[in-house]
Amino acid sequence: MKFRPAAGLWLAAAIAAASLGCSGSPGSKINGKVTLDGQPVEGAEITLIPGGGTGGERVGAQSGPGGTFHINGPTGTGVSAGDYKVLVLKMVLEDPKELEAAKGEAARAKVLSTAKKKNTLPDGYSDPAKTPFKAKVPGTDNLQLDLKSSGP
Repeated sequence: MKFRPAAGLWLAAAIAAASLGCSGSPGSKINGKVTLDGQPVEGAEITLIPGGGTGGERVGAQSGPGGTFHINGPTGTGVSAGDYKVLVLKMVLEDPKELEAAKGEAARAKVLSTAKKKNTLPDGYSDPAKTPFKAKVPGTDNLQLDLKSSGP
């Protein structure tokens, strides 16, 4: 039997493609809403951190109008399977006048990166040891984060 290099390449490519397909299917995309005392929170940072020792990576999103958010994973194909703790915070400049005084794009960027910021949401929601929120992927596709001013 004669060896055919082209046939060998096709076989190698087929094996590689099959092994990539077995490494995992696309993850789940998570939609949700953040509220504080029943009112939507725009501009909150929602972060999922691996919390159950089942793998996964940190992923997150920012809430938009109406407090809604969409977490699509690091490559847009979804969040990897696993158990996650959900952290929520909303950082704002301690002195917004610093940003108003900044002239030009570079000056504004410098203020945003160096100015002191504060979390306007109760601290317990941004602490992995205190947050009451969890997500299981797959399984969580609609995440309602109902925060209370009194904290978790």
